[in-house]
Amino acid sequence: MELRDVFGVFARYKKLFWVLCVLPFVVVAIAYLVMPQYLVTTATLTVLRTEIEGEVEQFGVDQYDSFYRIEADDAIAKTIAAWLATPQVVVEIGEKSGNVQYLQTHPSKHYETKQRASHVIDVEFPSKSGDDAQKEVQALTESVNQRLSLLGGEQQQRSWFKVVSEKPYAEPFAYNLILLLVLATVFGISLAVMGVVFYHYVRSEPEESKE
Repeated sequence: MELRDVFGVFARYKKLFWVLCVLPFVVVAIAYLVMPQYLVTTATLTVLRTEIEGEVEQFGVDQYDSFYRIEADDAIAKTIAAWLATPQVVVEIGEKSGNVQYLQTHPSKHYETKQRASHVIDVEFPSKSGDDAQKEVQALTESVNQRLSLLGGEQQQRSWFKVVSEKPYAEPFAYNLILLLVLATVFGISLAVMGVVFYHYVRSEPEESKE
């Protein structure tokens, strides 16, 4: 088959070609309209060291205390990030915030943490509304502090560390429309070419058998 014959095939089935080209754009448009809209929420957690009564009198002041404190804060921050990647902890936070069904979907991937400093963690997660985000951050902070209180064991009267959270910042999630259009274009052209070739092959085979 020569090149002009190939173009002749596509010219013959040009309606089918354009229908298959446009089909992915229709699918993308429908998906874009029905996809749930949600907010991307960022909450900042700060690790603080609590002052336990009698601590200075008992242990004194160490000249390396600041260094040890930074190391301890960093370890606690990494521990918190590990907790937020645990499905059981995420579901527990969902139960406390009244949003358990939403958090049960891929719980281990619900929170994305980024450590900004030895004692500062940014936690990013999707939420349906600003109120839901605020409730979830409160539940998250409460769950983390409860676990921090258990780190010292039964002999410790109070936790050495606590976590405080700032007001979360939420913004609407923006789908990458340009990327969707590029993918639809590539897939549409590929689908159209393969569809026309396959249709031509199916149509031409009976004609050859008759001859």
